[in-house]
Amino acid sequence: LPEGSQASLLVVRLAEGKFHAASVGDVCIFVVRGGKFKWAFPLKKSAAFGNHPSLIPTDPARLPRKPPVVRFAAGIEAGDRLFFCTDALAQWFLSRHEKKARPWDEMPVEEEAFRTWVQARRDDRTLKNDDVTLVELTIPAG
Repeated sequence: LPEGSQASLLVVRLAEGKFHAASVGDVCIFVVRGGKFKWAFPLKKSAAFGNHPSLIPTDPARLPRKPPVVRFAAGIEAGDRLFFCTDALAQWFLSRHEKKARPWDEMPVEEEAFRTWVQARRDDRTLKNDDVTLVELTIPAG
């Protein structure tokens, strides 16, 4: 507790058919277009996750140097599904995608079903026992 905590940060701006993001750490965004995986940011492979990503501490005195900020921009289209995932879920998502699965179709959307699903993945050890956050956003038409 005296050391404080640390967190990753993801900032996203959607405007005029464009997606702009800045990230510190290993929280990820995935875009699925027309039922197909389009891109990932900032990590693109499940093997890229480690135990010591650059993070932002709650106590600025514990920040020896400014963490690297990674930036990304891309076009977005109506119907695109954007998945914002914290590290444990992001690593699972990429691992499933690398095995030619469709992880976006495997995750339930209802909160209680999602909670049960997460526990089942932890139990079968395909998902690290870590905090899990998922936000899904579908880009509307027009």
